Amino acid sequence: MKDYPRIKRLSTLGIIHHQNFDYEFSPFRTDFVGEGGAGKSMISDLLQLICVGTKAFHSPTKSTRPRKPHTMVLRTEGKGTDMGYAFINIEKAENQYLVIGIYLESSGTSNMFIIQDGNNFDTDTQLIPFSKLLGVEDFQKNNTIYPINELKEHIQNNLSLTCVSWERTSNYHKILFNNNILPIDLSLNTKTLDNYAKIIQAFSRESLDVSKSYSLQSFLFGDDKEQELIKKFYDTVEELQEDTVQFENNLEEIESLTTKQNHLSELLDLKKAKENTHTLYLKSSYNYYTNQISINSNKLQTLLNDYYYSLKSFPSLKENIYEKITWTKTELEKVEPKWEEAFKVKNELEDKVSKRKKFFSWMQAFNCSQEELIEKFNKYHKSKDTINKIKELEGLLKSKNILTAFKSNEYKERNIVNQIDKQLEKLETDLELKNKLKTLNNIDDKHSLAHWALQSPDKLNLNQEAIIRKYQNEGVKIETPVDSSKRYIPTPEVLLNNIVVYKSEDKAFWLNLNGVIEFFSTDFSPIFNTQDKNKIKEYFEKETTSILNGITSLEKEIKEKNILKNVFENLENPDEYLKAWNTQTDLEEQLETHEMYETSQEDFFEYSNLYTQNSIEEDFKQSKVVYSGLNRYRSDLTTLKDNLTREYENFFELK
Repeated sequence: MKDYPRIKRLSTLGIIHHQNFDYEFSPFRTDFVGEGGAGKSMISDLLQLICVGTKAFHSPTKSTRPRKPHTMVLRTEGKGTDMGYAFINIEKAENQYLVIGIYLESSGTSNMFIIQDGNNFDTDTQLIPFSKLLGVEDFQKNNTIYPINELKEHIQNNLSLTCVSWERTSNYHKILFNNNILPIDLSLNTKTLDNYAKIIQAFSRESLDVSKSYSLQSFLFGDDKEQELIKKFYDTVEELQEDTVQFENNLEEIESLTTKQNHLSELLDLKKAKENTHTLYLKSSYNYYTNQISINSNKLQTLLNDYYYSLKSFPSLKENIYEKITWTKTELEKVEPKWEEAFKVKNELEDKVSKRKKFFSWMQAFNCSQEELIEKFNKYHKSKDTINKIKELEGLLKSKNILTAFKSNEYKERNIVNQIDKQLEKLETDLELKNKLKTLNNIDDKHSLAHWALQSPDKLNLNQEAIIRKYQNEGVKIETPVDSSKRYIPTPEVLLNNIVVYKSEDKAFWLNLNGVIEFFSTDFSPIFNTQDKNKIKEYFEKETTSILNGITSLEKEIKEKNILKNVFENLENPDEYLKAWNTQTDLEEQLETHEMYETSQEDFFEYSNLYTQNSIEEDFKQSKVVYSGLNRYRSDLTTLKDNLTREYENFFELK
């Protein structure tokens, strides 16, 4: 990256191809690209003009005629004089800038100019940089370019900077050289100026190769005469080389002494400057403090006069303030109840107005009348109540794990608890029967008829098996019962081998038991008609398993019914819940989502009633006017009382 100083920005105004531009230069490299005739080579022409001026300017651009500086000014319609600027912001240090440039007129007039923060433009001055980058907007007003004299005034008045211009370039070049902006003092002679201009020209169209650029060779090495002089110089240097070593040693000593002398001279000058400055400081301080004593004496006298006047006014002022405080308190006591009432009325009416607007917005949203909206609201809440009952019942049933059992039954919408009681009664009867069958199918009971038949070596015919089945199911055994009212068959073979059929029927017969006629069914698949006892045992085992499964199922169902009964008994109106359950037909899909439906019925009908009261809006406006007046008056009184009280306490209490 290039060290300071460096070009930060090139600005062009009123120049052909570069009418109104600020070109920012990179610290590393800046390229200008474009088609032929776009104005690329003019960039180096402008830089050449800014550095050397118009006298030594020569454009290397090939054209039908030489490019003159005044022809670079953009011409406008009319016969007046047009003007243009080309200038660069030189960055002396980070964010510290100086501006140098050239002012051109189409008439041929030109001026070099410098802008700095200081006012000294002597040739040996050190220019004072500023922190703001200048651009084309600072050189024009309302798209009109300032002439050079007006620009100076504008820079001075609006930017607080100083601009100085020169028609001749000598002082301009001396200042640039002394401020390390140009590496060569171009004011020395015309040849140096011309050679430097040629070097810049070489950047535009010619190569910078020293062997190919005559302009660069001429500037760096001079013409043939200068070459001869340089040769003689080098020959002399070679002859005097030994003397030079001693001379250099002496020169170093002289330079050291000279440096010390200069430092001592500078210290002496600084001492004198310090003494003079201190003397000036003491004189200035004396004059300043003398003046301050006079001024402060006058101020003190004025304050003393005011103080004595205030002392005289003190009693009456205290009384007036106290009376004013008392009056404001009295007024506030009168205003406060009125203000509170007005505040309350305003808020109540504001709330009513808000509710009326809310109800009207619902009517607009549903595009219906007041009556239709009320009907829609009632219908929604009726459906919502039904859904809530369904969800509540479903939640209870799920929590008790009986939802599936409940859905498998259909109940009428009245007396649900009685319906469940009847189901329980039937289930308990079935359970009792199953328990009896479990006992009867117990072939391990040695006193049962089934056990006797299983142990019998003979097969049983259909009628014999019918007798065994019936008495087995009725609990008749072969042992003597404890209960004397029950029957028993001590010797089954006596009964089975002496069967007297009173009458036969289809799949049944009537048995004559010594005059007692008893009915027996033969509508079953016989199992005792074989001597394979294992087959008979397998049958009874299957029957027993079936009966046990039936008992388990009945016990589970009875438990579920009891839980279900308990659920409905704990509901406030169980039949209403059952009715809601039986009428559910995707009610949730019928419910719209709207803020109105979240409103309670009490609030909704309050809104509806307020909607019919058309005077509320006007009442609210009047209440705001009344409240605003009272509030403003109350606030003014409160502020006045607080201020007077504070001043009274701070001033009079301390006194």
